[in-house]
Amino acid sequence: MKVLFRWLANAGNPGHCQVLLRRPTARGLALAESNARRRVAARPAVVSRIVMLAVFTMPLVTTAQLVPPESPVALAVQAQEHAAAATRAASTEPDSRIAADLAAQAIGTARHALELNNSIGIAYLALGLAYRQTWQWEEALAAFEQAYQLNPSDPNTAFNVSWLQAFSGNYDRALEVAEQAVAYNPVSANAHRDLGIVNAYAGQLEPALAALQRCTELEPSIGVCHIYQGFMLFRLGDNANAERALREAERLFGESMSPAAASSLAHAYSRIGQGGDARRLFERLTAMGEERVVGAGTWPLAYLAIGETLQAADWLERAVEKAEAHLPDEGFFNMMIIKANVQGSSVLEQPRFVELRNRLGATN
Repeated sequence: MKVLFRWLANAGNPGHCQVLLRRPTARGLALAESNARRRVAARPAVVSRIVMLAVFTMPLVTTAQLVPPESPVALAVQAQEHAAAATRAASTEPDSRIAADLAAQAIGTARHALELNNSIGIAYLALGLAYRQTWQWEEALAAFEQAYQLNPSDPNTAFNVSWLQAFSGNYDRALEVAEQAVAYNPVSANAHRDLGIVNAYAGQLEPALAALQRCTELEPSIGVCHIYQGFMLFRLGDNANAERALREAERLFGESMSPAAASSLAHAYSRIGQGGDARRLFERLTAMGEERVVGAGTWPLAYLAIGETLQAADWLERAVEKAEAHLPDEGFFNMMIIKANVQGSSVLEQPRFVELRNRLGATN
């Protein structure tokens, strides 16, 4: 079977070379890289970035005998994989421009697919994700909503629409989509997760808690539902059960805990008066930062957890500046917790924090 490998030259002027391989061997991949390098030999500044992009775009393969590589469906799949690669790059590459480049490739490829066939749902989803990653929310919402019109029963589409509508403050629409997703599949833990988180962003504490508890009844291993249960229980005045929920989330994340989870858990522990646990997770996050990417948007909650308000504000400003430059960030979801002040922190109502929170998402 022939396999098509597409190697990207750069995002500003998207280029590529294509190599047809009968088998994806190491030697074949090396030849593909060499071919890509020759294409940009006159532009040495780009060459080093080709190798990085190639690592992330290796999964972008199309079976040439089954799906023509320039068909709308193949392009939509490529766009989806570019968007997924951008998400991975935001969490693994210190240079955020690499993730932005991949998001730009997703946008261009998805738009090309939709020019050829405007009824491909996964192309709209890829387009929406790439726009969301690069902080172009109006375009992202339009793309996600188009995908939803094509397939309202798709759980992934409902997730993307409901969460981003909630992040944008469009709570009525977010709740409508999340409630419909539960109606489509009442035994889906993820559907109840989405309904719970949308309610949390809307400030509906008791409905949020009920949905999140239903999520963990159906699937006890979903850590984010335990974290948000902790958020809601704290705000409802039940610190003892909030602590139990947070400790269960920490247990579930274990050694594979992400920086975003460590930061949000640290802040939640501080809110229920567990300063020692907050400091412990802050130190764990600091150690993570020596070995992997910790986004600018991850640090503000962590510094708030240990009472370093000025540091938190400074890091939030860096994160907002990245957003305004349309650069993806590993700490995106932490930034959303801050934007909506999901945990009801009085510190986040201080003027500097309010100004920064209002700038998030207002970057079109």
